[in-house]
Amino acid sequence: MRLADPPAATAGIVAVTVDGVPPADVVAGLAERGVSSRWVPPSDVPWSSNVPVVRLSPHVYTTAADLDAATDALAQVARTGAATPAR
Repeated sequence: MRLADPPAATAGIVAVTVDGVPPADVVAGLAERGVSSRWVPPSDVPWSSNVPVVRLSPHVYTTAADLDAATDALAQVARTGAATPAR
């Protein structure tokens, strides 16, 4: 998993890539875990070295627990390739 934002980025939007997992699959895996995100094609993010990214957009109402849940979900997607783990 890599942060895909340019180093000088100061916006609340976060762009990431997950090695080996297509962005659409990352978005689907996050959605299964209750996290809203979208994938963005390279044409919309010229700084991304021609790589599609997954965008997460925290808001002022996003809690620390929400951020922890999103981070945990992203880590699970990175480990499992987006499939929801068996319960």
